[in-house]
Amino acid sequence: MTQVLELRRLRLLVQSHPGLSGVLVFTLAAAVVAFDGLVGFGGPHLIGLRLAYLAVMLLVVAYVRLTSVTGP
Repeated sequence: MTQVLELRRLRLLVQSHPGLSGVLVFTLAAAVVAFDGLVGFGGPHLIGLRLAYLAVMLLVVAYVRLTSVTGP
């Protein structure tokens, strides 16, 4: 029950400020890409890089989902 309320609260926040939340999401994505370009995530199998890009991808997909869904 608490998770449902938190998801509704997050959805309302994102839908009420889509521009600001979009800028924050894509700034975070750009920061991860810049960090990878300048410093690198390293490791023999680049697992850190894969996990970082997975997190960014899930965040962007969640943002698009929250802004495109209409209704309660």
